[in-house]
Amino acid sequence: MKKKNIIIAVILIIVLAAVVFIAIRITLTNISTEEAQSIALKHAGISKEDAAFTQVKHYDNEYKIGFDTSDDSYEYVISDFNGDIKEYEKKSIKKENTVNSPLENETAPTAEENTQEIVSDNVVSDSNKTKLTMDEILSVAYKYAGIDSKDVVQHKIEFDDGVYEVDFEALGHKYECKLSIYGKVIEFEKK
Repeated sequence: MKKKNIIIAVILIIVLAAVVFIAIRITLTNISTEEAQSIALKHAGISKEDAAFTQVKHYDNEYKIGFDTSDDSYEYVISDFNGDIKEYEKKSIKKENTVNSPLENETAPTAEENTQEIVSDNVVSDSNKTKLTMDEILSVAYKYAGIDSKDVVQHKIEFDDGVYEVDFEALGHKYECKLSIYGKVIEFEKK
């Protein structure tokens, strides 16, 4: 009889611990769906009015946010615990014979210019350091490659372990550029 009571007590303790853990986890979800959407929009430098959300999912302690603008499609994975951007991607939406971009008249940087770090104060920050907007990331990569944005047929940006990875195609070549969070080119490859 004592053994049976001990087993029941252990089972009740385990169930109670699971309920407490779930309750704590639910209350520790610090950001709402709206906050996750706002974080993604702010990082992309897009206003809510200019975005059409295509995906808003919450699962496995993260939000998956997708939205389109007239020129680009964005996908974000954001931690529901603290709002950190875990991953993001920006894809150009191809249009007939044109690529609209604010970067069309930019030229390649000199070696001295490339060592300067670009900092923006209007984007999401993981700590006290600020991150680049997507347009700034693309601008640095295109300048380093000596490519005009109107020649780019597609591009992809990913953020992994504190490094922006920019892949793009232009003028029959594929480019891969890795940037620090401040816009300094870490690695560059033309294929």
